[in-house]
Amino acid sequence: MSLAPRPELAGAGACLHAAVRDALHMPFPVQVPYNPAHREAERTILPLADDLGLGVLLARPLGEGELMRRPPSPAELAPLRPFGVTTWAQALIKWGLSDPRVHVSLTATSQPGRLTENATGGSPPWFGAQERAYVLRLATAR
Repeated sequence: MSLAPRPELAGAGACLHAAVRDALHMPFPVQVPYNPAHREAERTILPLADDLGLGVLLARPLGEGELMRRPPSPAELAPLRPFGVTTWAQALIKWGLSDPRVHVSLTATSQPGRLTENATGGSPPWFGAQERAYVLRLATAR
């Protein structure tokens, strides 16, 4: 399909053609489920999005609540305190956003009081490789 201007298109057709042509040259985001229990995106989608310069919206950072059923103890979360993490939800959100290929995290909650807690997990400083591996170990040990 050629996206070159087509003189035979006039009026609304020309506008639509130009909009489609321009949209195909604009970067667009992709949304992927990504958390320590669901890491399939690491092998395919995240590298491809990075190569193409696409933004990535992280969905289901808490594993649809699955990862919240048996949170680590406060003592287990203590090594993450220098990163502003005091709760398991914060650790999971920060785990995903600490992947430099991820740009935004979408976290659902039915409890308004958790908005501030979740926002704290979405703020720097970010985890390094050691901290991400630690959260992964905590998540998969449950």
